[in-house]
Amino acid sequence: MHRLKAEQELNRKLCGKSYCRKYTDYIYVNEIGELVKPGYVTQHFPLILQKNGLRKIRFHDLRHSCASLLYANGVSLKEIQEWLGHSDISITLNIYIHLNFTSKITSVNAILGVYRLMRGVPPKISLKTANLLMCEGRYKSAEHKEKPVIPDISRVYGL
Repeated sequence: MHRLKAEQELNRKLCGKSYCRKYTDYIYVNEIGELVKPGYVTQHFPLILQKNGLRKIRFHDLRHSCASLLYANGVSLKEIQEWLGHSDISITLNIYIHLNFTSKITSVNAILGVYRLMRGVPPKISLKTANLLMCEGRYKSAEHKEKPVIPDISRVYGL
C-alpha cells in the first residue's frame, strides 16, 4: 500500500497538470491517475500467456484449474465453495471440479475390476491399461516392454 502511494505521488509530480486528480482517494489507478478499467486483467491476460509461451485460454478458466488443483490436493469441497464464492456447493462440484488423470484411471480400474469379478474373468489388464499404469509408474512387467505414451495432463485442468 505504501509502495503504491509513493508511486502515485511520483506519477503526480511527473505528470503535473495532466495527472487526473479525480481518483486520489483510490488505491489502484494507472500512471496518469485514472481508474483501472474492470476489463484490464481479462484484456491483458492473452498478452501475458503469449509473452510466456503458454497456450491461449480464457482468464476465467483459471477458476476451474484452481478448484481442481485444490480438490486434488485434499481441500474440502466446502472450503473450495467458499474460496470461489459460490452460494451452492453443487455449482462448485458440478461445474468447477474436474477430475485429474490419476482419478480417472483409478475410476476406470475400479469399474474394470468389478466388471471382471461379475463375469468371472480373472483380473488381467490389457496392454492399453498396462501402458497407462506404466505412465504413472504403478505397473511394471517384462511382457510389456513398449515405451508408454506420456499423457497430456494439461488438458485435464484446461492449461
